[in-house]
Amino acid sequence: MKNKLMIDCETLDVGERPVLLSIGAVVFNDRGIYEYFHIGIDIEDSKRYGFTVSQSTLDWWDQQDPAARADAFSGGEKIKAALQALVYFFEENKCTEIWSKGSLADIRWINNALDHFNITHPWKYTKEFCFRTLLKSVPKFDLPFVGMPHNALDDAIHQAKQFIEIKRMHANEHEKANLLQKLSILFKELESSKVDSYIYASGRVRGFLDSIFELPYFSQDEMDAFFDQLDQLDRKIESWFKSLQ
Repeated sequence: MKNKLMIDCETLDVGERPVLLSIGAVVFNDRGIYEYFHIGIDIEDSKRYGFTVSQSTLDWWDQQDPAARADAFSGGEKIKAALQALVYFFEENKCTEIWSKGSLADIRWINNALDHFNITHPWKYTKEFCFRTLLKSVPKFDLPFVGMPHNALDDAIHQAKQFIEIKRMHANEHEKANLLQKLSILFKELESSKVDSYIYASGRVRGFLDSIFELPYFSQDEMDAFFDQLDQLDRKIESWFKSLQ
């Protein structure tokens, strides 16, 4: 399974090339998170290279948790060295995609910063993906946030966990569709079965329903409906037997 990079940046602006306070990233795939990257960046060093600060973003930071603000503003790494470290992290972990929450945010900021220092992008532009778009494509779900909001690494971890949960949901939907197809075939066989083979066919359906009862793919109402359908067929055949007596 191919590795992906989920990235999050804390900044002092939302323009084309803002001061990057910190960069957080994780290496992950559809099954889990495997490597972590977090680096705090020297504000004055970034400003010397023309990276921008906006008063509205400073005002926004004033409204955030003091611990998150203190952490974000405590970086000491040179901006160019931080970017080179991120590129190395991506390449060393053989990542093939980069994701961020917003198509015009974190990845764009990193790309523009790389361009400023003539550092080659390690990812192809066709492998830059917006996680917010993916998140909006599924029904809303709750996943507890662990850590400190607006900490770049904690945000990246949470987004990767959400990505993995979405992929789990997709896999469940696919498995559910396969089970429904098998169940439909069993019910059709049961409905068309001869009287002498009905009990065997009914047992197959009931055994299949019992096997999927504890799986997370079907709600209690759905399972009740399946058993009701089976019971109706059983009562139909019982009535036929009684009519022969």
